[in-house]
Amino acid sequence: MNRVKQGINQRQLSKLRSKKQFRGGAAAAAKKRRKKEKKAYLRRLARPRPTPLPQHWGYVF
Repeated sequence: MNRVKQGINQRQLSKLRSKKQFRGGAAAAAKKRRKKEKKAYLRRLARPRPTPLPQHWGYVF
């Protein structure tokens, strides 16, 4: 990737580079979103869910 201006900094460069990578329109975006949703779902599963108090064992917690 050729730099026309010397003034362009590294952060902008990386931003441009990442933009260039994710061309491919709606399909690619949807794929990425699905991947993120899956990760979020798995994170939710890993979280301990509040269990109902087991009061049916003769003693109350």
